[in-house]
This record gives sequence, structure tokens and C-alpha cells, in this order.
Amino acid sequence: MSRPTSAFRRFSLLLMVWAAVLLRANTQHVQASPPVKVGEWQMALAGFQATAMRGFVPHANGLALVSTAGLYESPPVKADFEFMALGITWETPIPPGVTASLEVRLSQDGVNWTPWQPLAIDGLDRPEFADPTGSAILIGTGQWFQFRLTSEGIAPTTLFRNLKVTYLDTRQGPSALSLTRATAAASGTADEPPIISRAQWGADELLRFDEQGREIWPPQYRAPQKIFIHHTAGSNTITDPAAAVRAIYYYHAVTRGWGDIGYNFLVDRQGRIYEGRYGGEVDGRLVVGGHTYGYNYGSLGISVLGNYQNAPVPAAAEEALVRFLAARANRYGIHPLEPGFFVNTWFPFGVLGHRDANSRTVCPGNYLYGRLPAIRQAMWERMQAMPPEVNFDEPANGATVENPVTINPTVSPTVVRVELRVDGQVLDADGLPPFSLTLDPAELSPGEHTLEVVAYRADGVSGNHVHTFRVPGATPTPTPTLTPTATPTPSAYPPPTTPSASVTVTPVSPPALVYLPVVVRAAGSATSPAHPTPTHTPTPTVTPAPPVSPTPTPSPTPTATPAPPASPTPTPPPTPTATPPSVPACLDVPVNGDMESDGGWQLSGARYVTRPLSGARSLFVGLESGQRPGRTVWTSARQQVTLPADRPVTLSLWYLAEADGNPGNDGQYIAILDAEGAVAKVLLATLENRSEWRLFQADLSAFAGQTVYIYIGVKNDGQGGATRMWVDNVLLCGQ
Repeated sequence: MSRPTSAFRRFSLLLMVWAAVLLRANTQHVQASPPVKVGEWQMALAGFQATAMRGFVPHANGLALVSTAGLYESPPVKADFEFMALGITWETPIPPGVTASLEVRLSQDGVNWTPWQPLAIDGLDRPEFADPTGSAILIGTGQWFQFRLTSEGIAPTTLFRNLKVTYLDTRQGPSALSLTRATAAASGTADEPPIISRAQWGADELLRFDEQGREIWPPQYRAPQKIFIHHTAGSNTITDPAAAVRAIYYYHAVTRGWGDIGYNFLVDRQGRIYEGRYGGEVDGRLVVGGHTYGYNYGSLGISVLGNYQNAPVPAAAEEALVRFLAARANRYGIHPLEPGFFVNTWFPFGVLGHRDANSRTVCPGNYLYGRLPAIRQAMWERMQAMPPEVNFDEPANGATVENPVTINPTVSPTVVRVELRVDGQVLDADGLPPFSLTLDPAELSPGEHTLEVVAYRADGVSGNHVHTFRVPGATPTPTPTLTPTATPTPSAYPPPTTPSASVTVTPVSPPALVYLPVVVRAAGSATSPAHPTPTHTPTPTVTPAPPVSPTPTPSPTPTATPAPPASPTPTPPPTPTATPPSVPACLDVPVNGDMESDGGWQLSGARYVTRPLSGARSLFVGLESGQRPGRTVWTSARQQVTLPADRPVTLSLWYLAEADGNPGNDGQYIAILDAEGAVAKVLLATLENRSEWRLFQADLSAFAGQTVYIYIGVKNDGQGGATRMWVDNVLLCGQ
């Protein structure tokens, strides 16, 4: 019995090995890849050499720092073939308290040398999972190389252990000239230039897998919120840019061990654009790259081949950047000129240089960094002529929808209004960014439906995105349905959606958003104004809070969201009422919720001022009356909180909102951000001009057990009057 069993096991093993070979050989886009010549030189104790050394002594296959400053200059090294790129790696990261720098020079004959060129070793151009144990790659031809290291500080461990120089020749393969011809008619649109694919520039897809056939760096996807521009450094006289892209790919994927190239895209000096990181885009989300450490998730990284620290950027490369990035920013909703938070950091623009995120790097070089203002402006001018784009991922295409769904679409920065249509009927609309729409299946009949979100520019030009979804069988108690006539696509900017005579509103409980009709004037008396219309619930699902005695005259139930007023006018003083209702018992008070100290809140342009609801101070967000910066300015404050999972929680705060005449596209916002700082739910988006404090409450049950940010912000478009808001007594309350 043992012989057949043994033979069977050997046969099974052969089948498994063969299957693994087939799987590896059939990886997507695998084709006959151009050969790569690879050579290595390693520093070791045996035969240790140095042209110059001080402050260092050789130790444990590395360098021990014996003073607070050290220098090591390698001997000139002759490679065994002419290379066109090299990089330097070592075993362990440089310890805290030590700064180091690296320079390299090249030669064809060992006599005539290029100038010393700095090679970044800060580790700020890597994926989040990778260690900072290597330099950037240097693109440049030669057969000799020499490097020198300098360091300062006190090192308790050996530095640069097992240092290795890897030199490459990737010139066999598709040339940039042939790629230009191949891609001229193969891709690209009127707005976006053609992109040279990985297969076209000769990417060896097997480099993405380990010996067991497992993908080393599997793709992950995020919706881009920022764009970071880099340069590769090295030579500005690259003979074949496609070969340079192949060299960067091999160095990142194999030498550094990442399994892929770190940049999402690359641009050469002639303006050709190359696909970088494998995975591309899925449903408006871009594959996460490894180019800006700490800020890779949710950003696009593009690198210009060459060194622009001391040399100007070629016009063709700059034009390609403008054209390509304008199309991508239009798609991803990134305004190149507007500021905003990203990964808990306030950035002044949507399009940035690498050094804006990691101040220790000089990337993308002084000259390219100096051109960024012109690049941003040129991008924005192109974007204003592009058709708007819109995307959303919830509900998923083909999903079954049983409960109300909030849709926060990603739209082009030029969009001023969005509509939600089901089977051609307008069911919701929003005219104030960030846009939010609600799909309520209770208003629809069971069966298949078409969901369309339409985005409009101010001139009426529109774009759309369509999903299908299914509403399950009829519920025991049917709800009223909408029966408006079909709304044709407007040829000009659409007016606010008007109520339909056949619309019936059924209150729901508990409300998702509650305004208590309570205001407090400076003297401390309470008044009860007419119930305001919640800006972000055009299909009403809000139950007004019970009025205090005496009962105020109720306002008509809203059935649509009016457009924000062009010139807010203060509301006349309402009829006085009794004492404001008490706030529910509070489970947790956010740090400095009363604004009496300086902690708790992350302030971005916001500040504490002496105009309180109670106590001595309140939080001020926005611009003072009369300020006109001439550009869009966001000011905000936020605080991270962890909500309990075992009970409902209500956010309660008081706010006082003001706006000058003609505020334009300004806005006052209260929102919940997720743990990564992205907008999870807009609770209030309004544009008010009132002289009294108002109580705001919102149900946060949807975020039970989550760690989120309470966000308070004001947008000023900088063109008309200024808008602002004061906030006080922020509480988290519940049962």
C-alpha cells in the first residue's frame, strides 16, 4: 500500500508545482519581458576600503559612529557592465537622533567624473509598510561609481549595516519613440492625454510576485483627495525615458522589496505620461501608491523624470502635467486652488509638492516647486471648460435597498447643484457643497429601479452617473409615493426643485436631524422663530421638536430644499416664549466643549473669542465682516471622539451664524468625519444671517461605537461678503 501512496503523493506534488508555474506565468498582462542586467557591490569588513573616513570605524559589516560627526567616502568602483541607473540600500533604518546624507558621482572611464549629486535617503518616498532603508534611485549612465556618506549625532548602533549598491541596465525594451507612435491613437480623450500602459513600456509583471506566486503588494483603493507632484532626481539627459521607468520599477519592486513601483504616474521631459503602480482605477477610486510617506492613502502621486532642484522644467512636461492633472482633478473632485484637511493636516491647496507633506525633502526641486502656482491656475482654467463628472459607490450597482441611503457623491469642483433621480423622477436635490442626497426606498414600489445622480455646472452643463437597484417586496403598510411628471434635463442652470402637489410627507421617528425652535438673545431671553428648513433633507424626513409653551404657529411642512439665499436677511424678532427646553442628560462632554480653555479642538483658522453663549468665550469660525481674501478660504475646528456602542447619542451645540450681504457660495457647516478625516455625514449645511444663538441637535446613532471627528467649519468663496459662525456648549448627550 505504501508504494502507490508514495507515487500518488509525488504525482500530486508535481501537479501543485505545475499549477503554481502556470498561475505565475498567466499573471495579467504577462508577456516576454525585456531582460534586465543587474549588478551589486557590497561594503564588508573583509577587504574594507575607503578613500576618506573620519568619525567612523568599520564594524559589523557597517559603520560605527565614534564621534558626533562622521564621513565615509568609498573607493571608486568599476562595474562589470555599463549601467544606466543605481541605488543604495542597507539593512536597518537610521536611528533617531542621527541625520545623514548621501552623494554619488559617475564616470565612464574612472578619470573624468560627473559632479557629486545628492541622493535622498530620508525614506519619505515609500509605501506605508516599507522601512526607510534605501536611497532614491539615480538615473545616469556610467561604468564607474563612487559615493560618500556624512552623518551627525550619536548612534547607539551600527549605521548602514550591509550597505549595498545595486546598478542596472534596462535599456533593452520598448523605446519612448516607439511608444509615442503606439499610443497616439490608442488612448486619451479631448481632456486627458494618452497614457503609456505598463505593458507598453515593458513592465515585467512577474516582479510583483514572490517565489510562491503571492502578490507582494496587493492593490488597495481610495478616492483621491490630494495630488502630490515629485521629481525623480538624477540626470536631465535621459536618452530613453521608457528605460528609466523600467529601472525605477525594478529598483522599487525588487531591490527595495516593495513589489511594485511607488508612483501612480510618471511624466518624461517630452510630455509622455506613463502608467505607474499596478491596479489603475476602480469606480472612481485610485490604487494606493507609495510616493508620499504618511499621505499615500487618498492621494495621487505623479513624478517628473529628471532633477529640477537647479534646472527649469521643460515646457512639454509642464503642459502634460497641467492637461493630465486637470482631467484627473475634475474626475476626483479635487480643486487645485482650495485648501482643506487631509490625513489630519491642513493643506493650502489641492495640488501640492512632495515637500508640502514631508518638509525634510527638497522634492520636487526648487524650480518645479516654484512652478506649482502657475500649474494650479492653468489646471483650474482648463477644468472650468470640462463637462462635470459625478461618481458614487453607495448604494452599489445592483444592490437591494431596504432602508434610506445617504449618497455623498464625488463631483467635479465646478459643480453647483446635484439631483437624485429614480426612473427619471427628481426625488432629491442639493445646491450647497459638500453635496448630500437621500434615497428612501419607502417612497418607491417594489422591483428594479434606475438611480441617476446628475451634476450641474452654473451654466447648466451636466454630467451623470447611473446605478440600478432593487426595492424588495411590498411592506404591510405602504407609504405614500411621489408621482411628479418627468423632469427633462434642463439646458440652463436648473432652479431649485419646487414642491409637487401630489407629494405627501409622512413624519418618521426618530429624526435624523432635529432643530429645536429655541434662540437666545444677548440679554438671555428666549424666543421661538418659525421652524427652519433643514438644508440637506430635500425629501423631508425630519420631525420638528415639540414647541415650548406657548405653542408657536407652525410653518408649512417643507417638501424641497430652497437654494441658499443670495443675500441673507436677519429674521425679525419672534414672539417671546418660556424658558428653553433642557438638554438631555449628557454621557460625555467633549474636551473644552464650553470653549473656556485652549485644549481639545484642532483649530485651522478658527479661534476663541469673547462672544459667548455662557461663560467667557466661544469658538469663532469664518471671516470677519468686510474681509475679502480673493480666493476660497475654509476655516474649521474639529475634535476626535469615540461614541458609545450601547446607547443612542445626540450631538448638541449652540451656534450663532452671520453673513454679510451677497455672500455668494459661502457656507456654514457641522459634520461628522470618519477616523481618516473624510466626510462621513453632513449634519448641517446652511447660510444664515441671524443675531441670536440657536440650539442644534443631531442623532449620531449611525456612528455608535465608532471613533469620529466632530467638525465645525465655514467656507468663504472670497468674492462677496464674509461669512462666520460662533459655537458654544458642545455636548454629547443621550439616555
